[in-house]
Amino acid sequence: MAESGNSSNAGRVAFTYPDFSLYQLARFLVVAGLEMQSVAVGWQISRITKRAQLDLGLVGLCQFSPGILLFLITGPRSGHFQPARNC
Repeated sequence: MAESGNSSNAGRVAFTYPDFSLYQLARFLVVAGLEMQSVAVGWQISRITKRAQLDLGLVGLCQFSPGILLFLITGPRSGHFQPARNC
């Protein structure tokens, strides 16, 4: 654990573990790839259709709505289950 007197390095302690560094690198690459895919889909839609604003809005809605719908369904359902105890 980090020393309490050295607060400048306290936020970087997790990066001393190689697995955490690899996890953060993979996470960054996944997010960058998803953003590139989102831009590419929007670009393709705007080049194919003449109604670019409406179609881009619908693509954004289709990308956004599954997460919100699943959040609204699974959030309350998770409260019905007891957490597993590892003790």
